[in-house]
Amino acid sequence: MSDLIGSYKNGLYIHLEKENVPSNLMEMMQGYTGGIAGILQIAGQSLGVLFLSLSGHKFYLVAVINAVSFLISGLVWFFYENPKRGVSKNISLNLESKNIESKITRKKLLDKPSFNFMQEFGRIYSSNSFVLLGYTLIINFAGSALETVAFIFLLDHQILTGVNYTTAIFIIGTIQIAGSILGSFIGPHILKNISYFYTIFYAMISSTIFLVTFFIFKLGWLSIFLLFTSQILNTKTSMLSYSILINNIDQKIMGEFFAKLSIYQMVPILAGVSIIPSISAFSMKIAIALMLIVSVIGLLFSIYLLHESSNTKKSL
Repeated sequence: MSDLIGSYKNGLYIHLEKENVPSNLMEMMQGYTGGIAGILQIAGQSLGVLFLSLSGHKFYLVAVINAVSFLISGLVWFFYENPKRGVSKNISLNLESKNIESKITRKKLLDKPSFNFMQEFGRIYSSNSFVLLGYTLIINFAGSALETVAFIFLLDHQILTGVNYTTAIFIIGTIQIAGSILGSFIGPHILKNISYFYTIFYAMISSTIFLVTFFIFKLGWLSIFLLFTSQILNTKTSMLSYSILINNIDQKIMGEFFAKLSIYQMVPILAGVSIIPSISAFSMKIAIALMLIVSVIGLLFSIYLLHESSNTKKSL
């Protein structure tokens, strides 16, 4: 139920972002939001462990604290958006004006035009929609299972010299989070001159080399560095993708478009999490080969998209 309501909340946020965030600041906003979310995730996990230790491992108490924090957050948002009546006539007039504008906006949004998802997807990113969507599908498929397969692989291969299994898992998890946080904060600044399709291309190169160095050549610390690099680039790619989407989509079809896009993103993730680790239980070599094949296909797709983007710029 909580996840269902959370999904509805995310759909509401995108309208607020499109209305209130300037297009040139959209990527930066996503970066700061993602970076802060990553820091809070680390802090939340640490606090959760602390509460469990102090309470004598009473999980229900942690669940109650979690629920209360959500309630407080909701109340703060509610009262911030809905100040008490009678405090100021100006506030009341502004609220009435906003309510009228909101009703008009809702009416306009209800009269949304029909659209073709694939055509709209291609128009927004100015690319071949089938290739771009295919890239998204296969990357989500392979990427969703990467961490699980890597952890299973480490059970039989000590590729990080001088590090035991538990520490290796901690290092990989920390590197992924650190890469995401760093990518969120530096992406809109240091990497601001790298275009969307170049970012996809660099991220795919880094990810593919990581798979080869980690699973084939077992170059532990080099592969960890490549994992960190690819995480930064993947975070930059996600921010750019979201920014382009928000800035170019028609608000009338935004909700329906994002709903369909989320399905295309979630289905391969669920499939990857289920299929690839299951294959690795029978044959790790087949699972690794499958991820490498998918990664190479993703790299070829990224080259095609980059080439198509360059030709489009030349024609303009």
